[in-house]
Amino acid sequence: MANSACFGIHLGNTNGCIALSKDKVDVIANEAGDFVTPAVLTLLGDGSHVVGLPAKQQRCRNVKASAINVLQSVSCDASNEEDFDRVNQKCGGNLSRDGDELVYNLERDEESKTFTPQAVVEEILKYIHSIADHSVRIEEKTYPVVMSVPTFLGEKSRQVLCEAAQKVGFHVLQVITNPASACLAYDVLQDTEPCNILVYRMGNVSTEATILRAEDGFLTIKHTVHDENLGGKKFTDLMVEYIAKEFYQKYKLDPNESKKTMAKLFQHAENTKHILSNMQTAHIFVESLMDGVDFSHNISRARYENLFASIVPLYKKPLEQLLAEANFNIADIHKIILCGGGMKIPKLKTEITSMFPNAKLLTGLNEDEVLALGCVKQASIISKQWNHDLDVMDMELNFLPCDIVLQQNGSDTQIEAFKARTLIPAYTKFTSAIDTKKNKNVVFDIFEKKSDELTKIGQIEVNDVAEDAKEAEFSVKIDSNGVAIVVAQ
Repeated sequence: MANSACFGIHLGNTNGCIALSKDKVDVIANEAGDFVTPAVLTLLGDGSHVVGLPAKQQRCRNVKASAINVLQSVSCDASNEEDFDRVNQKCGGNLSRDGDELVYNLERDEESKTFTPQAVVEEILKYIHSIADHSVRIEEKTYPVVMSVPTFLGEKSRQVLCEAAQKVGFHVLQVITNPASACLAYDVLQDTEPCNILVYRMGNVSTEATILRAEDGFLTIKHTVHDENLGGKKFTDLMVEYIAKEFYQKYKLDPNESKKTMAKLFQHAENTKHILSNMQTAHIFVESLMDGVDFSHNISRARYENLFASIVPLYKKPLEQLLAEANFNIADIHKIILCGGGMKIPKLKTEITSMFPNAKLLTGLNEDEVLALGCVKQASIISKQWNHDLDVMDMELNFLPCDIVLQQNGSDTQIEAFKARTLIPAYTKFTSAIDTKKNKNVVFDIFEKKSDELTKIGQIEVNDVAEDAKEAEFSVKIDSNGVAIVVAQ
């Protein structure tokens, strides 16, 4: 590729975010100046449609005109009645089945249109591509990108995202999981010591808790717990309920009687929630909330925290389940990463991190930008190794599948030579006691070790040991073909 720019994209059910790596790594703002873009498509009265913030703003006027929670619809099994009903409810009841295919049925005034989930993804990514266009002034319009997805998203659904990205002008280098992307954003692989990382992601509609192991330059997912009914929306719903109650007590008008009013109320409640994540107080003003009546009200962070105090334990349950199923103790967690817009709430962050008093909370990045930043860091690494003329990636790595141990002269004592996942070729040294009077040569049996089981794979005899030596230093080399060589120094 003629330019050095590459991108990272996180597309969730509620929002999308894009980051750029060129002269530096940074998240890109959309035309409204926001760093996250609503993943919403809304039909207009003239039959056209809008995407992003305008679509979200238009949704309050007609909820039947919008396609939301697109990842839910992409991963839905249309032939499964229970799965369809569950996803359709989350998508505002705007889904229907056309044979084995799902479609959004959108209606606005006299206009109606259908969109497949794939088409909605394309439109959202097309808008995100336009953000990329404004950030880099180059002739090449096909941009290399790494995308992140939830761990539960199947191969078919991932392929849908890849194909949609390709159609709008992205060249997908890799699709990685959200927990891995979060770890890459904080450069955890640069640490020399192995560690266990807890990644807790809370989006608007779902929560995902994952334990990963970082060791020898590799990330391994140990276990994941996903709750599709637990997200930041519950906090917004409590704010909506609070505002509706305050409005009714003051004006004796019930916002619950109008879907349009509740949609407008939800939008303002969401904005208030974001303000209280950064400020101690927020002012709520909704023009013509109902029957032409305006609503003005102040709320403090303390009052808001009191509203959601009863549901905080719900957000600890995925962590308790994760530790139990993964057979991990609280003390086994060394680092914590919080990501997703829902994790901006200060009280919730404190409650989650207090469960792991000995773990280090990694901070410094905006919670809803973490995943896009992890993706772009990965893109900046692998795009340099991409042969765009051949359309292949030159990144073949060989590593050991298990531990390699030695036993000297038939002894049961194990000498650990190499750990599993060590890149080869590899080299190490160790010192061992010897008795040249008893054995002129030193014989090493070589074993692969999986758990506590040893499998002998070879034997090497070292005959260049100095006479009368009581100990010797040995070097062990494994070449790129996996052949071991032991030499006395």
